[in-house]
Amino acid sequence: MACKINYFSLNEPLWRRYLRRITLLPTSEIFHRGLNIARKRLHGGLLSFPQNVHVEVTNHCNLACPMCVFYKQKRTKGFMDFNLFEKIIHQCKGRRPLEKMALMGLGEPFLHPELIPMSRYAKSQGIYHIFTSTNATLLGERESKAIVSEPGFDLLIMSLDGATKSTYENIRRGADFDKVLINILTFLNIRRCLKKKRPRLVLEFLSMKENYQEKDIFVKFWKDKLDNQDIILFRDVDTFGGQVPDHRLSSQIPRRKRRACLQLWRDLIISWDGDASVCCKDVNYILKVGNIRDSSVEEIWMNNQWNRLRSLHREGYWNEIELCAKCSEWG
Repeated sequence: MACKINYFSLNEPLWRRYLRRITLLPTSEIFHRGLNIARKRLHGGLLSFPQNVHVEVTNHCNLACPMCVFYKQKRTKGFMDFNLFEKIIHQCKGRRPLEKMALMGLGEPFLHPELIPMSRYAKSQGIYHIFTSTNATLLGERESKAIVSEPGFDLLIMSLDGATKSTYENIRRGADFDKVLINILTFLNIRRCLKKKRPRLVLEFLSMKENYQEKDIFVKFWKDKLDNQDIILFRDVDTFGGQVPDHRLSSQIPRRKRRACLQLWRDLIISWDGDASVCCKDVNYILKVGNIRDSSVEEIWMNNQWNRLRSLHREGYWNEIELCAKCSEWG
């Protein structure tokens, strides 16, 4: 059966995006999100715990993509210690507002030697929805068998920003197009052979000046190779809040009226060494609001530093925050 096709653009009206999600997402995810919307209305717009927790297992990467903010990074590079990861999971287990946990950050997650055991540990502790995003260069047959055979990841996002070798390798610099194709097709074959539905696959095409003309070829090649629970996702490239050169088409530049950023009321970002930020685009954690080694997830989520940032956004003073002032990709 053919997969589904999705398109994410910041210029799309929210009502249309939400309507499309109803046809694309599993019923359980829609139900969980609906409950949180109701809870937010009852609690003044702020839940007692983040809806999404992003855990950066590593900030190392094996590629040098021109649209990525990785090269702007000034932080020390490293890998999250499993003990610290266990501490995060312990604090997140059983928290009803939590919808998703992403084992990913600035780097390539599969560089972490314990990524798969981390996903399995999180699942064993009852974390509801676990996913990661990968360039698929390191997703060999052994890794795919391990991921599919035992519960861990519910969803894998694999980035493939081109339908031809030359276009793809010009964008994903350091990757081998033919090898990545084999890795993705091998994963799909293993999942079918083991008669599994999970993890679902989102095959993401980051649309930009360099590759937008290959979208139709991309769909033609992949639509019958994926399964009906999988999604081809076309997502507009962004500039990480003005931190990297602009690869967008003019039609992709956001034209919406500025408002408070949804992330401040929704997402918590944790670096490999435990620092917490309010924004996934905060590559150097200049909006650091604590460290998970010293404070709990809940304490950080509700602390004065974070609430001050929320207040500035709520009152329309986002320009007083350095990272937010230049950002057109909020929400």
